[in-house]
Amino acid sequence: MQPELRCIAVHYYYLLKEDDKDQRKLWSLLTSEKQAPAKPVLSLGLTQAVSEPASQCRIIQRAAGDDVDYCLLVLPDLTAIEVIYKSATAAEPEEIWRDVLARVDTERTRVMEAGISIFGETTLIIAPVSYGPGPAATAKSILGGRVVESDLDPETFGEKAMLAHILEHGHRGRDYYALETEDVDPFLSGSFPQMDALVKKLSRVASHFGQQRRTIIEQRNDIDRQVGSLLHQEVVSGASQAPGTRELEQHITSLSRMFGILATDSLMVRQAEEHIAQETGRLESALAGLLGTRTGSRDEIGQYYLGLFKSELEAAATEASHLDFSRGNAQAAIEVVRTQVELLRAGEEAAIQEQSKQLLSRSLVLQKERLSLQVAAGFVEFVLVFYYVLKSWEGVVGATPVEHTPPLLLFFVVGAFSSAAAVGTHFLAQALHRQTWKSLGLWISAMVLVLSLTAMVILTIENS
Repeated sequence: MQPELRCIAVHYYYLLKEDDKDQRKLWSLLTSEKQAPAKPVLSLGLTQAVSEPASQCRIIQRAAGDDVDYCLLVLPDLTAIEVIYKSATAAEPEEIWRDVLARVDTERTRVMEAGISIFGETTLIIAPVSYGPGPAATAKSILGGRVVESDLDPETFGEKAMLAHILEHGHRGRDYYALETEDVDPFLSGSFPQMDALVKKLSRVASHFGQQRRTIIEQRNDIDRQVGSLLHQEVVSGASQAPGTRELEQHITSLSRMFGILATDSLMVRQAEEHIAQETGRLESALAGLLGTRTGSRDEIGQYYLGLFKSELEAAATEASHLDFSRGNAQAAIEVVRTQVELLRAGEEAAIQEQSKQLLSRSLVLQKERLSLQVAAGFVEFVLVFYYVLKSWEGVVGATPVEHTPPLLLFFVVGAFSSAAAVGTHFLAQALHRQTWKSLGLWISAMVLVLSLTAMVILTIENS
C-alpha cells in the first residue's frame, strides 16, 4: 500500500487578473508534464460553485502529479497559481524544506526564463504542531532574517496553530512564511492567499505611491524655493530697479502654474491616502479572520503590516498638509504680486492722467491762441474783401455812382457784402465737410450777399 502523502510546502505565483496570456502560459508551463488528477488535491475546501461569493477564493482548474498538485485560484484582487508540494518521507522537516526550496527555485528559474510577468510570489513551508524545534526557528536557520509570529484562530485552525513570517530575506517581491498546524486545508482554502494577495497589492500600491510622493516632495520643495525667492526679490528686498507690469504679469503666470501643480499633487496624494486607507481596512479584516481575536494571542504579523501601511497613511496625510500649506503660500504670493501690479497700474494711470491734464491745459492755451488768430484773420479777411469789393464796384460802374453814394450807406452795403462773403466761406467749408446743405448760417450769408448785390445795383442806377 502506497504511504499517505502530506503537505510540506506551498508556493504561490500571483498574477494580475487581466493578464490572461501570462496566466495560460504559466499554467501550461507548470502542468505540461502532469496527468489528470487521480486523487483529490489537499485543498479540499476549495470548490468551483457558481453561487460562491465573489469575495471568496475559487479554484477554476486543478492538476495533480505524484508529489505536486496545482490549483489555479481566483482571488478578489489577483489570480494565483498554488503549487502544493507533498511528501511521505519521515525525514526531518529541515531536510525536506531545503529540498523543496531548491525545487521551487528551479521551477522559478524556468518561469523567469519564459518571460512571464509575475506580480508577486510567496513560499509557505508547513510542519505539524508536534514538530519539536518549531517551523519558525528552522525556517530562520535556513533563510536567515527576522521573524514575526502570530497565533492562528483556534476555532478554525486548531489549538497551537501558528504562522511565522520571515522578513529581510533579500528577495524582492517574494515572501516566506512558516506554518505550524495539524490541518492545512482551512488555511490553504482561501484565508491565507486572500490575505497574502492583499499584502502584495498593498505593498505594490504603497511602493508606487511612495515613489510618487518622493517626486511630489521634490516638486513642492522646488516650488517653495521659487516662491520664497520671488517674494524676497520683488517684495521684501525692495530692489533698486522695480519690475515692470509685464514682468510682474509673467510672475503671476508662473505662480499660477505652480499653484496648479500643487493642487494636482494634493489631489493625487489625497486619492492615494484614501485608496491605502480602504485597502488597509480590508487587510485588517482579512487578518482578523485569519488570526482571530483571542485575548493574549500574538499578532506580530498584523502589527507589522498594519503598522507599515498606516505609516504610509501618516506620510500621505503629512504630505497633504504640507501641500495645502505650500498651496496657500503660492496663492498668497499671487495676491501679493497682483496687488503690486494693481499699484503699479494705478501709478501709471495717475501719471497718464497728469500728462493728460497737462496736454489739456496746453490745448486750452492753443485754443485761445487759435481763437485770437482766427479773429485777427477774420478781421484781415473782412478788410481785404471790403477793399476789393469797393474797388471792383468802382471798376465795373465807374467812380461817379460810387462817389455820389452817401458814405454811411456805402459802408453799410459794402460791409454787409464783405461780412457775408467772409462768414459764408466758413459755413460753406463746414457744409462740404459734413456733406449737407442744411446750414442756416450758409443760407443767411447767401441771402445777405444777394441783398448787398441788389443794393449795389440800385445805388448804381440812381446815381448814374
